[in-house]
Amino acid sequence: AAGFIPISREIAEMPAFTKYGKPARVIPNGFDVHTITPLPAPKNKRPRLAFIGSAGIDWNGVDKLIAFAERAPEIDIDIIGYAREDVPDAQLPENIHIHGFVPVERVVELLGRADAACGTLALHRKQLEENSALKVRESLAYGLPTILAYYDSDISGKDFEFVLEIPNTESNVLDHTEEIKEFIFRMVGKRADRDKIAPLIDQRKKEEARLDFFSQIKGENRRYP
Repeated sequence: AAGFIPISREIAEMPAFTKYGKPARVIPNGFDVHTITPLPAPKNKRPRLAFIGSAGIDWNGVDKLIAFAERAPEIDIDIIGYAREDVPDAQLPENIHIHGFVPVERVVELLGRADAACGTLALHRKQLEENSALKVRESLAYGLPTILAYYDSDISGKDFEFVLEIPNTESNVLDHTEEIKEFIFRMVGKRADRDKIAPLIDQRKKEEARLDFFSQIKGENRRYP
């Protein structure tokens, strides 16, 4: 390989890559924001939180989400991508709604009725601190205020009112239960500012950066805007 394009600074700095001494350009995952229309804020009497994940992956932190539901009975939580049999040992509170693996149209429908979304809650379980999850970008592109429990390569540190950041620790949800609840209630009837999010996660801009890196590797003078 002539160079590397890791999706995070954390990965770029790993000895597995730096040992080669090759040029690298960090380009986090993106989302083609031009392909979708933002979802209007729902008019829920009870706030709803949405989570998209894949069964069998412990760093999703679904166990933390279930524990949060027990402490926040006034908030409904939709878990997409998990079937009831995927959490066989858990006693699910009534405000947890399991939807399994569903078509994309149903995913959009569930996101549309949510007041907020959350990303992976236990990235620390795979010894990572940084991520650029596609599900988070999709949720934000649709306009959902979002909870982050790790450092997002594009979004963290921007101090957006529609993004709540909590630490990437085992007790993060337990320690910040009240803060999470307050955030979800505060976001009822609101949506993320697309004009602020789109430039950060736009896949087309990221592809321009990728092509620019290719040109540099080849020694060409061509520059992409």
